Amino acid sequence: SKLDIEGEGQKIISILAKDIKDQLEWVDNIKITRNLPYTLNIEIEEFKPFAIWQENGEKYFTNKDGKLVKYEEIEAYQYMFILSGKGANKNVEPLFNIFFKDPELSSNVYSANWVSNRRWDIVFEDGFLVKLPEKDIDIAWKKLKKMLEMQGSTIGLKIIDLRVIDKIYLEYEDKYIKGFKES
Repeated sequence: SKLDIEGEGQKIISILAKDIKDQLEWVDNIKITRNLPYTLNIEIEEFKPFAIWQENGEKYFTNKDGKLVKYEEIEAYQYMFILSGKGANKNVEPLFNIFFKDPELSSNVYSANWVSNRRWDIVFEDGFLVKLPEKDIDIAWKKLKKMLEMQGSTIGLKIIDLRVIDKIYLEYEDKYIKGFKES
């Protein structure tokens, strides 16, 4: 008998797509279309990890939408930055957006911690910490970039606090503060 694409056939195609996604966690999206009379086209989009999320001693890859895939050693992804904090994977999209717009600066990020379920602390490979505000992190990121472009601005820097709108608080290592006081 003939397969009714609008009824039973569509249901079978949906079940097939769901089974593929359930069996292969690296499949992020699947689109199945039928070309009459005898062809099914299957387009599979692979999961694209954005960061490594750590929680309770477990590691997962996460994408910008918060989907998780169990972590495994994959050479292409070994230099990804690390996310931490309860619910970090569910709140990563704003971070993804600023990193995507500025890949040069974001390539120096070592880790990002989701603090108190409301804002991000970013640690750069140089070791300094950037405290981002709850809102308008894209504006704060632009301020950070402008500041970091100034020659020598990160020497001895420990913390850049951008949590207060229109203000930047800087904290330097003690040995550099001592040098400022003596000059």
